[in-house]
Amino acid sequence: MDPSERIERYRAALEHARFEDENFERIFGGFLLPQTIFLGFVLAATVGKDSANYHHLLAAASFIGLLFCVPWLTATWRNLLKVNFRLQQAAAAEPPSWDLVTSTGTRFSRGERVWILGRGYKYSPFARLIPPHIGLRVIVWLFVVAYANLILAHLNLLGFGWLLART
Repeated sequence: MDPSERIERYRAALEHARFEDENFERIFGGFLLPQTIFLGFVLAATVGKDSANYHHLLAAASFIGLLFCVPWLTATWRNLLKVNFRLQQAAAAEPPSWDLVTSTGTRFSRGERVWILGRGYKYSPFARLIPPHIGLRVIVWLFVVAYANLILAHLNLLGFGWLLART
């Protein structure tokens, strides 16, 4: 493959990676906002005055929220993999002397210090605490846990019926 063809292939791979990343952001946000609003409504209804009369309805609403977590989680897994795949394609197509994705980018994403024009770049310890690919999954799982607890509580399967009866 001649150098100009390799550069064009590299640019195309980076463009695909950018597209997948932006697409992932839209999909994740498309689930996060409605899920947050829906969970807020269920929680507000749970602590409302008349919630004792609607435990089964609130358990059903929580179950619907839990069901919506399934496509959200699978879309998250799929899109994280697609972004990583596209970045690996870009790394494979990168011209050998460029050192953008394959060496510097990889070391930086692993939390190592990289130097560009005499300036060092490194994620802070706090930024490395939870990498994005884990943090995004944790957000979805927090919703799963919240909905599951609401279902169990409204059906009095956790023995929390006395708590909900007081609200």
